[in-house]
Amino acid sequence: MEDKLFLNIASSTFLILVSVFLVTNLNKTSYKPAKATKSYADKNVIVRGLVAQNNRDCVTDSACFLRIIKEDKTINVVYKTANFVCKNPLALIQGAAVKNGEKVEVFGYQYSKDLISICESSEYYIQKQN
Repeated sequence: MEDKLFLNIASSTFLILVSVFLVTNLNKTSYKPAKATKSYADKNVIVRGLVAQNNRDCVTDSACFLRIIKEDKTINVVYKTANFVCKNPLALIQGAAVKNGEKVEVFGYQYSKDLISICESSEYYIQKQN
């Protein structure tokens, strides 16, 4: 019984340390748009705006997304879904690190005028702005 408790605590501590390390180092890295794959090139978009909401419900059965305000428009930026595999290994880390009220730059795939996703390619990103 004590062994299981110790393993659970050790595993949780390890995950927290790895998360802190990734988020800390992620903020020091500058992400620039890479050359996009041909299949997505016509739908690539860069958007800058203020984060009004960071919905982290992808842990259950929903999507994790940022609600960004740009001028008079609201744009949803999906960075993780519960039901689909995200091709971007940094998407969840980048999205979860953003707080309400922060300015961000997003490079992603535009599905509609108010919906962007960064899951379609590892080239896409969410980057905090000063």
